[in-house]
Amino acid sequence: LSLPHLLHTTLATVPSQIPYLFPPAAPALLTRSSAPRHIGIVWSGSPTHQNDRRRSCPLHEFLPLLQLPYIRFHSLQIGPRAEEIRPLVEQGLVEDWSDRLHDFADTATLIAQLDLVITVDTSVAHLAGGLGKPVWVLLSYAPDWRWLLHRTDSPWYPTARLFRQPSPGDWKTPIHQVITSLKGHVSAVTPLPPPSPAPPVSSAPTPLGIGWEIGNNTGWRVFGLNLTLQLLKRPDIEPVPLLPLGQPETLNPLQRELLQPSMTHQQRLWRQLQQHPDQVATCNFLILKGMGNRGMIAPQMQRLVGRHNVAMIFSEDTQWDAQGLAIAHRFDRILAGSSWNAAVLRSVGISKVQTVLQGIDPSLFHPAPRSGLFGDRFVIFSGGKLEYRKGQDIVVAAFKAFHSRHPEALLLTSWHNQWPQTMAEIERGGYVSGVPTATSSGRLQIKAWLMQNGIPGDAVVDVGAIANDQSAQILREADVALFPNRAEGGTNLVAMECLACGIPTILSANTGHLDLIRDDCCYPLRQQGKVASTPQFRGTEGWGESAVDEIVETLEIIYQNRDEAQQRSKQAVLLMQEWTWEKQVKRLVEAIADLL
Repeated sequence: LSLPHLLHTTLATVPSQIPYLFPPAAPALLTRSSAPRHIGIVWSGSPTHQNDRRRSCPLHEFLPLLQLPYIRFHSLQIGPRAEEIRPLVEQGLVEDWSDRLHDFADTATLIAQLDLVITVDTSVAHLAGGLGKPVWVLLSYAPDWRWLLHRTDSPWYPTARLFRQPSPGDWKTPIHQVITSLKGHVSAVTPLPPPSPAPPVSSAPTPLGIGWEIGNNTGWRVFGLNLTLQLLKRPDIEPVPLLPLGQPETLNPLQRELLQPSMTHQQRLWRQLQQHPDQVATCNFLILKGMGNRGMIAPQMQRLVGRHNVAMIFSEDTQWDAQGLAIAHRFDRILAGSSWNAAVLRSVGISKVQTVLQGIDPSLFHPAPRSGLFGDRFVIFSGGKLEYRKGQDIVVAAFKAFHSRHPEALLLTSWHNQWPQTMAEIERGGYVSGVPTATSSGRLQIKAWLMQNGIPGDAVVDVGAIANDQSAQILREADVALFPNRAEGGTNLVAMECLACGIPTILSANTGHLDLIRDDCCYPLRQQGKVASTPQFRGTEGWGESAVDEIVETLEIIYQNRDEAQQRSKQAVLLMQEWTWEKQVKRLVEAIADLL
């Protein structure tokens, strides 16, 4: 205990980030259809422990608990007392796992697939807590000091709940409290019923959970919006959004009206989970969850488990640690947003991968006349949130050089970034200095920053944050779109939308862009240098550093040969007609059809 003393650790600062333990990858051990809830029990610690007679509970005290309906109990008890459960196994009240639990890894694998563990004070309590699994601990009147006194929670394990003897030897009281709480636990978070049935058809639609935000102003939200709207058109699948709408005011009235009936399920679900903060809900349908770098899953989605679980991943960091791999291996399948992303996953041992690409909305993104607001200016569009990975610093350097040749050139930017911490590395390339400041409303001062970096103010227009359905009219004002991105886990939604609008588009030939590149429909940047790892991205294999000189010369080619540029753009429009959201969502459903 000298280390906590030296570090002045208090109960408020005890490290409690979970999970910090991860079970080995293993097939499913439990049949979910057999019961709404699967709960593990342990009634005894080691018989040789000096306090065993106080901390271990006689098995017969558990009998009222084991007779609760709608629960399948699993004995995690090992050692000589495991035999005590045999009569209850024969009565069908519990399943005995003692002959299959040879070490902590085996026990952890089983615990990971349970909904809850109820145990006396023994190692299983600490194992479940370290795994981040809800665990209810039955404590003697004078327990081990680590459980403290007069608390129902643990500073070490946020998912633990403590049930204490009110007097020495009284196990009936904490067991009764567990039964009362468990009845509420089961009734509050039983598997969700299918969503409201559609008008009579040959069979009810299959629900499909969507585990990321739906909206109109980030890549993930736009994906969720179009996925949901396309699924609403199908009679065989009903989308079940599992998170609230992201900034619903950015949606148009028709979108809000169409989405509203689908949102009732998540509202009811999260009300239940707020009332039971230590519980994980099991849904009786497949859940699609969004996954980021190194297996990152949104904290809210860690509290939901589907009948099958599929991750949709957009990841640029190629270095995976053991924790990320363990998370990835828990999924039944992973859908990668680009061929490059899928190849990276397979290279680190994640084999259950299929490539599913994003789409475009052809009702918005299509060729159409421009307004001509910029007159005869040569407009270069650059989009994406401002950060080192997106390569806007390279855009700055290339535009400065091109503008010196053609003073009528205009840089049209849509670089808003609502996560300003990700902008910090923009100086790494040596092309720019500093980062943009923001107004009190969060609007980045892009124009002022570009002026500080040598671009005249009259050569810049920054549109700030815009909704996806407003962007097409802006894109069509451009003569060329420029994307020298160092890496894209997906296929770069903004670049796809530029291609669909018939804008001559320059793309770095690396990572997710490779799925888009055709020599007859865009302008690839083939000179790609290596990119060193950064504090934000530890693995950068396959990333590419575009050459400023090649960009300037490519801009010059488009400037001087606009008829040829338009011919390539026509081919790009045809290509993107095969990438509509309708077609891409159909391909996504086909990729998971066997799991629905």
